Amino acid sequence: MLYTWLMTTMTTIRVSANLRDRINALAADQGRTAGSMIEVLLEEHLRREQVEVAIRRMRSMTPQERDDYLDEIDDIQREVWGDLSRRDA
Repeated sequence: MLYTWLMTTMTTIRVSANLRDRINALAADQGRTAGSMIEVLLEEHLRREQVEVAIRRMRSMTPQERDDYLDEIDDIQREVWGDLSRRDA
């Protein structure tokens, strides 16, 4: 069963030898495999894309939409963290 699982989840991608060596060097520096390094790099890229989309959306908001959004964030933070001023009490 393990053999079948490995065979269905692994693949080969064609990259230049130079790129392969760069990925392997970066992975080795971080104590990772090449595959896990690629996963990290992809996740970082996707996260940056999401942040860029959010920034563009926020920049396109009207002042009222921005105020409403920030009020909602404040409400969520208070709900999650409570009144932070109480920590000094």
